[in-house]
Amino acid sequence: MAILEDVEVKIILKRSGQPLVEYDNPDPEAVTKDREVEKYVEAKTEAEFTIQIILKAGFNFHDADGVDVHVNIDGGTLKRHVFQPKPEYLTLNSGKLLQDLMFIKSTSQFKRGEEWYSTSYAFGPASVDEDLHLDKAVLQKQLVSLGSILVKIERVKSYAEKAPCQRTGKEALQNQKLDKKLIVKSISHTFQAITTARIGEPRPRTTKELRLKGKYGKVGKYKFFYRSHTALQYLGCIPTTPEPILISGRAPADLTDKEKIEEIRRLRAEAMTLNDNANSQRVDIQRLMQANQIQAQKLQESANLNEKIAALHSALGSMGNITTPVTTPIPMISSVKRERVKQEPNEDDATPPRAVKRSKPEFVTLDD
Repeated sequence: MAILEDVEVKIILKRSGQPLVEYDNPDPEAVTKDREVEKYVEAKTEAEFTIQIILKAGFNFHDADGVDVHVNIDGGTLKRHVFQPKPEYLTLNSGKLLQDLMFIKSTSQFKRGEEWYSTSYAFGPASVDEDLHLDKAVLQKQLVSLGSILVKIERVKSYAEKAPCQRTGKEALQNQKLDKKLIVKSISHTFQAITTARIGEPRPRTTKELRLKGKYGKVGKYKFFYRSHTALQYLGCIPTTPEPILISGRAPADLTDKEKIEEIRRLRAEAMTLNDNANSQRVDIQRLMQANQIQAQKLQESANLNEKIAALHSALGSMGNITTPVTTPIPMISSVKRERVKQEPNEDDATPPRAVKRSKPEFVTLDD
């Protein structure tokens, strides 16, 4: 559980109302600073979530007026919220809570143009841009911030503003494109803000909150890394089924920390190679699918022609019962001049050849 100084933070699925299961950081070299806690949670695409803050009984405000909850998702700052308990919830002298208090942060307000909107939070699919090449400073910032939910809680004192202050309503970053170098961090999702409703302009701020001075000002930082189920298995947060057998032939539990790090590096390199092969096969499959579609189209055209031919044959067959004489088609005559061939008598024919009547020669008598 993500608990610091009697304050617990949870990520809750909006539809089911159940908190996401939290996993410890699997990196043996990870160092957590004082008053900070890191957890991994499973993200599902387009699943809406809320952030729940629980101040447990016994939490001491130390003369503060309330707690300031500052939420940062994927490096983008969302609207801050200040929660102030009612006096009846506190002890008279020490300022400790008499009972648990729960606050839920489910929406943020932002300004787009001249209109104000209220949005809820969801996990969006990560999109890698092959043509995106970020400089080293920006890439390092994304390596730290993308795929993370940071909740910072402080004790604050409230002071009256000299004049009402208009709210800026900056829109949070969402659906950020990833540099392909970020694949090594197994980032599978990014923050997606879902616009729910148009709202009226919020009232101007009349108070400002400053962090309580001294060691009691900071309560803590809660950082949640959200990843897909497959990415959590890859990182080692949750076991695979069955448990993998490493190249050394030993189970992960039997390896030293140094051997685990070497195996993690090797498995990451193999995973990147498999990803490249899978992408290449995906392209080949798409080409085959396109060729199959073209072939199917040609087969359909052939079937349509066969149907037309069959219909014509049927129509010609039905014309045999009609009494109207059918004109025999005249054969085409070649443009080449043909020689006339004299017909020879046929010896096999029983009918004798027709006699040809010859004319008698005319004689001229000459007188002596």
